[in-house]
Amino acid sequence: MIDSMRIGRAIKTLREKAGLTQKELAEQIFVSNMAVSKWESGKSIPDIATLKRLSKALSMDIDGLIDATATYMDDTWQGILELKGASPSAAIHDKPLIDYLLSYFLLAGIRDITVICGKEDKKYIEERFSAGERLGIQLHCRTDDRQLYENNGDEHFMLVSEPFFIYGVDLTRFLQRGMQHRNAAVNLACVVGNYKRIHGGELLNEEKKGGFSQYDYEATPFYFFTYNRNARDKYRFHPEDYLNHQKNAGQVIYEPMDKGFLMIGTRTAADFEYAAAFAKMIQELNGYLLYCPFEIAWRRGMISKSKMMEEADVFPEYREYIMSLIS
Repeated sequence: MIDSMRIGRAIKTLREKAGLTQKELAEQIFVSNMAVSKWESGKSIPDIATLKRLSKALSMDIDGLIDATATYMDDTWQGILELKGASPSAAIHDKPLIDYLLSYFLLAGIRDITVICGKEDKKYIEERFSAGERLGIQLHCRTDDRQLYENNGDEHFMLVSEPFFIYGVDLTRFLQRGMQHRNAAVNLACVVGNYKRIHGGELLNEEKKGGFSQYDYEATPFYFFTYNRNARDKYRFHPEDYLNHQKNAGQVIYEPMDKGFLMIGTRTAADFEYAAAFAKMIQELNGYLLYCPFEIAWRRGMISKSKMMEEADVFPEYREYIMSLIS
């Protein structure tokens, strides 16, 4: 049975994360303000045609809206980024690597992010983003990946296990899909061709794919999991130890992304050149910047328009683009 109240809460959660008012959402999907208000209060639910437009506007698939899984995407989620020796200042076309990596978490609506990095990298990240207030988030840089878990209850994590570049339409929807499984470890899987040349990650066998496609899929560095008291006592929160255990026990769910996604590693100079050439081409052809963290933070309601304009003066590489967004 469809629960209109849960669907209403899901719509409200996603609307607020997208930084939209009820009026702005209504205008995007061609309905009245009153219709949105009724949905969010549980007095009615959208019809099928409207659900399609709504799912696109809120970056959530229809199943997620109906199942009301969006209500789980709240501030209990935390992000962990492992740099693995990669330099956060290394450029991919017109912006540093760290801007791309933080943008992945912002797209998922995660406001509490810990970066595991070296001392010099920590200095660079903190000089660029301070403690995260420039993006409306909490940003922590640590040189030790042990003892990250400090609370007694269950907590939910999105882990980027190594730096990489990814591009595809509606990445937010797939990040949110990974967050729907509250009681399992989830990896987003990407279609690959010559996977060793592009990334070098784990090519999924037929058992791990679960029959979801005839194409070759590779595990991405995107992981989503819940860390509870039992796991804490055993692993003392070393995320890779925990995830390796889940993999060996066959307890990782692999969620496939669409065929149009491209994933590129950042392990070699050739990787960076390949990613830079692709980013340059997409930006020049489409006329927008990929992974501008200030734009994403603004669109997710993490910072105000005036705050974004303020940061445009500090980051000249984004100034012209940011001003074009608000003109």
